[in-house]
Amino acid sequence: MNIAHKKRLFAIILVFLLRTTSALMVYVNPFLGLALYMVFDGCDTFILEDFGGLNYFEYENLDKVIDSVTFLILLPIGFKYGVFYALLALLIFRLLGTFIYLLRRNEKYLILFPDFYISFLFFTIILKETGLYPKNNLSEYIFLLAGLIIFQLSMEIVYHYVYPKLWKGEGMSRKLLRFFGYKRKRVM
Repeated sequence: MNIAHKKRLFAIILVFLLRTTSALMVYVNPFLGLALYMVFDGCDTFILEDFGGLNYFEYENLDKVIDSVTFLILLPIGFKYGVFYALLALLIFRLLGTFIYLLRRNEKYLILFPDFYISFLFFTIILKETGLYPKNNLSEYIFLLAGLIIFQLSMEIVYHYVYPKLWKGEGMSRKLLRFFGYKRKRVM
């Protein structure tokens, strides 16, 4: 096994361990565990693409598989917060979109089947832990849910439509990294 393969394997194992460990941390400290999960989910692209040498589509495929595994790890926490069935429905919704994406290799399916799962869980934990979760107030709940839907749809559009176009054109993220001394150019 050459150096490139070892780096690739190390990057994949590292990201898998960071993401699954942070998902398991939710059972010890829900807010911190989920915050770390979201940080590791956000920075895994740099580990897998820049260090591990995965191309964009290899990264996307692996990311969706790791997402699915970690979503299953996180599912039982829904019992603690009384949202298990809502999480289960969101998980099935996202898994359907992921399955179609993996078959068709078209990111529009990830926009059509957005990842409401993590956002819903994160906001539920924040609202319930701080006592701000709307109790018996349907209009407040609908308002918060509408905000969450708008937020996540906009994030999915940025992640799967805007960001890849900027990435291919070496957009702002690359310019910012170069400003801080990053030298390697992304290979597509």
